[in-house]
Amino acid sequence: MKSKEELKELRGKSSKELLQVLKNDYEEMRKLRFQAKIGELKDINKIKKTKEKIARLLTVLREKFEDEAMEATNEKETKRRSGQR
Repeated sequence: MKSKEELKELRGKSSKELLQVLKNDYEEMRKLRFQAKIGELKDINKIKKTKEKIARLLTVLREKFEDEAMEATNEKETKRRSGQR
């Protein structure tokens, strides 16, 4: 259930906010991998959870970009049909 709530929260954010969160998560992933290599990381599952979070972010971003592209296409089509350019 937690992932559904997280998806709902992510979908409420703007594309800019999502990109910032994605950037932070990639940085977190880099740190976790480094800690795992040197033996500092005790909970290896953090890497898996961070990867899953990044995947969710990318999915929501893709959905947003597709929606924006579809809206832009619909606006162009509407203008063309009404004779406006």
